[in-house]
Amino acid sequence: MSGPTIRLLITFVILWGICGLTAAPAQASGAGIAGTLSPAGSPANVPAGPGPAPAPDSLALMAALAPWQDLAPPISIQANAVTSGLYFNCALTTYGGLKCWGYNVYGQLGDGTEERRTSPVDVVELSSGVATVDAGNSHACAVTTTEGRVKCWGYNSQGQLGDDTLENRSMPVNVVGLASGVSAVSAGGSHSCALTTVGGVKCWGNNSAGQLGDGTTTDRTTPVQVGGLTSGVVAIAAGDNHTCALLTGGGVKCWGTNGSGQLGDGTKTNRSSPVDVLELSGVAAIVAGNLYTCALTTGGGAKCWGDNAYGKLGDDTTVDKTTPVDVMGLSSDVAAIALSTGGHHTCAVTTSGGAKCWGLNNYGQLGDASTTEHHTPVDVAGLSRGVVAASAGAYHTCALTVGGGVKCWGRNQYGQLGDGTTTSRSTHGDVLGLEGSVYNTIEKSGSSVVLAWLHMVATVEHYEVYRSATAPYCEPGGPGSVKLSPEPLAPPDTATEVTFTDTGALALPGTSYFYAVVPVSYGDEFYATSNRTGACSYGLVPGSGLRSIR
Repeated sequence: MSGPTIRLLITFVILWGICGLTAAPAQASGAGIAGTLSPAGSPANVPAGPGPAPAPDSLALMAALAPWQDLAPPISIQANAVTSGLYFNCALTTYGGLKCWGYNVYGQLGDGTEERRTSPVDVVELSSGVATVDAGNSHACAVTTTEGRVKCWGYNSQGQLGDDTLENRSMPVNVVGLASGVSAVSAGGSHSCALTTVGGVKCWGNNSAGQLGDGTTTDRTTPVQVGGLTSGVVAIAAGDNHTCALLTGGGVKCWGTNGSGQLGDGTKTNRSSPVDVLELSGVAAIVAGNLYTCALTTGGGAKCWGDNAYGKLGDDTTVDKTTPVDVMGLSSDVAAIALSTGGHHTCAVTTSGGAKCWGLNNYGQLGDASTTEHHTPVDVAGLSRGVVAASAGAYHTCALTVGGGVKCWGRNQYGQLGDGTTTSRSTHGDVLGLEGSVYNTIEKSGSSVVLAWLHMVATVEHYEVYRSATAPYCEPGGPGSVKLSPEPLAPPDTATEVTFTDTGALALPGTSYFYAVVPVSYGDEFYATSNRTGACSYGLVPGSGLRSIR
């Protein structure tokens, strides 16, 4: 690669980071883990991941530079959130676009076709401007950033798309009556619900068990108000045939089918209006699935109730529970919970960034390199750190890393693992095009800089590290450039940490420092840059602008 081309690539990467993620330096290192309280099975409630979407100015800049991208290998897209349906997934990217992959017979990938996809494709007309997204069994819904409009696509047999028809849609359509004023959406088995900006809840679609909460069992093809919840709600979760709402005071109300005790009111009676979940307070997040519900408490504990087939409540039994019980071993230090509207397994993300799963494991969906059922949480192999959120499908699971990468495992019959194959696997693998950053975090402490790796480029045998206090130049040998690695360094084989010396980074507290990681093997050119502002803390944190060129 020529010198001018290298300089162009570096400048492109730096400008993208500076213009696209200006709010990131205010974050603390690791905030993407400890700050994540969203139920990972319903990421639409509280978006998780490595930072906000770029401002319109940065999108214009990327568009202006687009003609030059053919000079470089593809840029790895980073994800902000991931959500899973029965046999498909969707990811919200850092620039506000949606990509989906997997089963598509009902058009649930939103790409205008009904062809299954073994790697991510763009959702039509939603390549930018999306705030949140959630996947139901066979449909998905999103909220736009500008006006808070709701759009849905996929299966529509019972009006779950909210467009006043029963026609399946392979591209997003507007939900009637929700052109603005919505902050979050949750897609269930065959119904959907929206949280308004004033804290109210509206639902539409299948209502056979009262899951729309309007006091009836009549299906609705357009949104209706949930009884008694016109305000005071901070999060919602739609399960297979029931729905729950998290209230401002930390309590939870649920409604709909209750044959397994999933409403948590101590009975197995269906409810067409919200009822209180008993013995539960101080809740930070909720998630509803296939006949059961889980909650994350403000103390970091996980509690579940309802159907307990295959031990998916995590209490070391298979007995249904009509009120919340603790997940064994997860009474604290939990950051997020994930479960499926149609599956029988559950996963949690710990505050240290590890992933744990339990329940049915016939396709390796627990990710522990086995197909053994577990009634209590087990570690996901190779993901003991660096995870910020997870989502669960019918028989597969996906995780979002702090570097903006997506990894999936379990059943892959329809390409739902996104690795370009239909081969199932019991350990995690990267989703093509969503591998995220090559490294995730640089932390400055004294004269040492800790570089934590999450994903490696296969051709890189050795690398060198450079630092520059002169923005926006980060080219080795450029203005203010300092080589931090006295000799080429060998990257680790697995996710671990590498420490190198940066004796000058404390000289100018509050200055933005740019780090370049340069491979020195096979002539392969690779650049990654980051910036971080803050006294005694420099480097990359989730969302601070790392972009990789391969």
